[in-house]
Amino acid sequence: MLDVNVPHPAWGSKLKQYYWIIRVEGRNRARRRKYYRYVKAERLRLVESGLDQNLVDAYCRYLSNHNPQAALKFLIISSSEPVQLKLF
Repeated sequence: MLDVNVPHPAWGSKLKQYYWIIRVEGRNRARRRKYYRYVKAERLRLVESGLDQNLVDAYCRYLSNHNPQAALKFLIISSSEPVQLKLF
């Protein structure tokens, strides 16, 4: 199994906290749904503030299951340069 140490970005502190609460809550479905709504609102806020959607998605995917493959994908996306689309 891969052991990947993922540095948590400063912009993701609320997401990290929300996903931790979701994992801890276990059987309390109402509280989990509440925090999933908070995650959705925070993701929307981050994307509207200018972060790349793929970066936010990859970070949330890593936080949701701590999968080594998701961690590697997040590291690759976070270290790559953003692509500027050409108009003509």
